[in-house]
Amino acid sequence: MQDNATAKYSLIHCKIEKDDNINISRLPLSIRRFANRYNGLRRSQYLMGRALLAELLFRQTSILQLPDIVLVEKGRPIFADSTLPDFNISHSGNHIIVALAASSYRIGLDIELYRPRNRLLAVAKHSLSDNEYQWLTSLSNDKQAAGFWHLWTLRESILKLAGEGIWQMKEITLFPEKKKMRTSFIDTPFSLTGKLGDMFWAISSNNPLYINDLQWFSTDSNITQLTPVTLPEITIYTHD
Repeated sequence: MQDNATAKYSLIHCKIEKDDNINISRLPLSIRRFANRYNGLRRSQYLMGRALLAELLFRQTSILQLPDIVLVEKGRPIFADSTLPDFNISHSGNHIIVALAASSYRIGLDIELYRPRNRLLAVAKHSLSDNEYQWLTSLSNDKQAAGFWHLWTLRESILKLAGEGIWQMKEITLFPEKKKMRTSFIDTPFSLTGKLGDMFWAISSNNPLYINDLQWFSTDSNITQLTPVTLPEITIYTHD
């Protein structure tokens, strides 16, 4: 694996296959027991997310087993040890991505698999700002779903960065034409967003973000090898 020495954020993507045997060797017994509260895909998502996080943390800090995680700021997860880096987990269907920050950086992450959405424009009019809705309606019909998920993942990543809930969605305004954004709860947000296959993704930080700040890998459920991923269609958003 070729590490990017300048990267501020490491991300790892995995597609969970049916009946996958997830590598839980770096997970403490408490995590394994807690996972039994869930069934099926939800259980796999829970275990896989923490297994990927444990692997990234090991590669960054040499910590052998995933440390304790606590919930703060309206349910936002962080490591109980405040000296450890910030992280975020997102899943959509059987796809899951984990992001781990370096140093004192903070990150919000969201992914969504592309799918048609009933009454898409009605949902957009209710959830998005007026200028975003107008931008969306200016797109051709065959591009509106992609435009919607582009905006949605960006908004979700900002909310997750700040530890805010979906009810704060109206406090975010995006300007897709200018690649700018504004929110009442983060003074200087920065975001990267794009599409990888049929998956839309976005990450946000309170520090400037550039493509060289990322190192992105894919792996399988056994986490036997981390394969570097080249990201197409990168868009940078900065604060307005």
